[in-house]
Amino acid sequence: MPVHVVQINSLETERSYERSPVVSVVTDVASEADLPAEVRAASDRVVNDGLSLMRDCKVPKGSDAALMWMAGDRLVDGSAAVLRRSISIANGRVFFPIHFPCTPDFDLIALQPRIWKNGSSDSVHSSIRVSAGAQFSPGIAEFIEESREDWARLYRAVTAAEKDPERSVHELSAMWRESSVMHPVYRGLLVRDLIVLQFRQNKTDHAERLIRVAMDVYPRYAEILLLAAWMALQQGNIKKASRCAGWALENPDRTFVGSIGADSYRAHWLQGLAAEFSGEQAAAIQNYVIGTRSRPAFPRSVYGLLRQRLSRRDAEDLSYGTLVPLVHREPQYSEMAFHFFLLHGQMEPARRLLSFPRVPNELKEKLQPLFDEASASRIPRPRAAGAKPGVRLTGPFYVYSSLARINREIAGALTAAGDFEVGMEPASLGSVLGSTLPHHEAVSKGFKHRLSRLDLTLRLQWPPDFDSPPSGKLVCILPWEFHSIPQSWVRAIEDKVDELWVLSQFNREVFTRNGVSRERVHVIPCGVDAGIFQPEGPVWRPEGCRNFIFLFVGGAIFRKGADLLWNAYAKAFSSADDVTLVVKDMGASTFYTGQSLAASMRKASHQPRAPHLMVLSEDTDDAKLASLYRGSNMLVLPYRGEGFGLPLAESLACGRPVITTSEGPAREFCPPEASYFVPAKMVEFPSAESQLGPMTGPLAGFEPDLDALATSMRYAFDHPEEISRGALAASEKVRSALNWERITGLMIERIRLLASGG
Repeated sequence: MPVHVVQINSLETERSYERSPVVSVVTDVASEADLPAEVRAASDRVVNDGLSLMRDCKVPKGSDAALMWMAGDRLVDGSAAVLRRSISIANGRVFFPIHFPCTPDFDLIALQPRIWKNGSSDSVHSSIRVSAGAQFSPGIAEFIEESREDWARLYRAVTAAEKDPERSVHELSAMWRESSVMHPVYRGLLVRDLIVLQFRQNKTDHAERLIRVAMDVYPRYAEILLLAAWMALQQGNIKKASRCAGWALENPDRTFVGSIGADSYRAHWLQGLAAEFSGEQAAAIQNYVIGTRSRPAFPRSVYGLLRQRLSRRDAEDLSYGTLVPLVHREPQYSEMAFHFFLLHGQMEPARRLLSFPRVPNELKEKLQPLFDEASASRIPRPRAAGAKPGVRLTGPFYVYSSLARINREIAGALTAAGDFEVGMEPASLGSVLGSTLPHHEAVSKGFKHRLSRLDLTLRLQWPPDFDSPPSGKLVCILPWEFHSIPQSWVRAIEDKVDELWVLSQFNREVFTRNGVSRERVHVIPCGVDAGIFQPEGPVWRPEGCRNFIFLFVGGAIFRKGADLLWNAYAKAFSSADDVTLVVKDMGASTFYTGQSLAASMRKASHQPRAPHLMVLSEDTDDAKLASLYRGSNMLVLPYRGEGFGLPLAESLACGRPVITTSEGPAREFCPPEASYFVPAKMVEFPSAESQLGPMTGPLAGFEPDLDALATSMRYAFDHPEEISRGALAASEKVRSALNWERITGLMIERIRLLASGG
């Protein structure tokens, strides 16, 4: 029957054959049944002749082509269709990559002729890969040992690595020194294997030197770029690792041979690792999903994905979109996926997994009791004598934000208390490496723990979530900045929330005035880490700052008065003054996306007489932030709406005075001896309808007096010693009243009362 190869896009005939070629499999396997199904499907007959084909290079009589298969070989990539296509387009010998285990992440790879057809050319088909058997037939071993062809020399050196890695390194090194006459494909594979062997022997200096040389010689060799990325990860150079893995994806030269998926899912896996190591969870998941959806899935990507701790919403999307289809087609991941489902409260995907026919029955019998136990934990029931109350804390943890900071402190206090069964649940993806943050161990432990029962849920997140938990009581911690609240909140809080915790008495009055019952609302202020935010310690004055520094910390947005601050600063000072306004902008690319006024402030600062401005947008940890407070003369926060004003407390704790709005929460904790209050009046903001729906009243806040703000800033600049006199006393007051040990103690008291049924 004639065969035509047609281009899918153009529908033009690429090649035509009078008939399909007759293919013989030449093998030394004991039984035809021992051949892989793909090999049997790609061939027409089996010839068992001791593999003389490699030595004699003669296709068996009556055949158009021969495919050699050795006992113990395992097909690791490829299909019957790919094998047939490789045979149909061959014009001589076709070489397959042959894999040998070396390190957990990289095999050694050699090339070996596996297809013979009449013709004189050699080609390499990387779409078919074989894991080599333990030993060769004697005739094949003798032939490879005697052959002087490049592929055979490379093969000998690679196969020596298992028993004598030093000998293998020596032979590969000798070949590399004389490799200038070698075909680039062999030469590239040679240096690639030599680098992998250096990894195996922990000779990182040698490996790094070889990588630099290979990158210069083969700038588009994806595998070398992956090895460079892997080396960078081991050295902690996350940015370089991500960059190198990205290069492997950009424009790879596919004539070179590397690991399977080197220019696709494997490179994405390394990018995912780099993102995970830097705390960028969204990027890590995005890259791991690519390998998880490959056919077959890349195990490293699957493991990376399943070790993520997600919000319920994100876990639901991932479960149905990626993990359920994965388990359906590749049941070897069933148990890991099942535990992921239970940890994230995804009961329906877990139930479906237990019904998949390809999941072994013995595994289903093992997992069913765990499913039943998890289902029971979601049903309200009396607590057994001696059992600890189950408490779940939900919200952001691994991001730079005041909400995340509060959640980490609560997590640490709950874990340290010892009388609760504690679980944590993120409400958003992380953007900071957790191990660099306080209370990481407590948070990490809580992330991994699945509660046996749920007596109390605490939620501090934005937007707030008032939905009733499966069982137990609900506490919502809710900072709010304005004088009215969304109407939908009132009914939801009254119907579903047992207690609402707010950060200030100002907040409490807002909620109760707008319809929330007073007995339901409790004031527990925000805290500061008194060990970090204190007058003594490192000082950071950003390079280029002038003598006197005004500092603003927070989102440079309308609500926090960033525009007012700039206008007052420009009114009070000019370019001739020895002063700098440092704006530590936060959340411009996350929770304040599209709201930051930093760009317009920068533009205004370029005017000829404008005073000096410096905007800092990079994330900083608490210790670095504390050093910035200490390096400044004064914090200015002329807010229009604020639920607490954590930067005020932090600045005062560091012994630096503040200028802030006279109305709202600031007076509740800012000592007058170190605080300059700017008069303000209540105004209705001319804004569009709230994104949170109809409000209980006008969207109103405070409008600080611009002239008074400018006057206060000028006075502080002109009297630096006077404004600092009360700062140390104020620091002691703030650090005593608002230290986290005291604040979390108040929280634990309420939690004990609520979790015990009070």
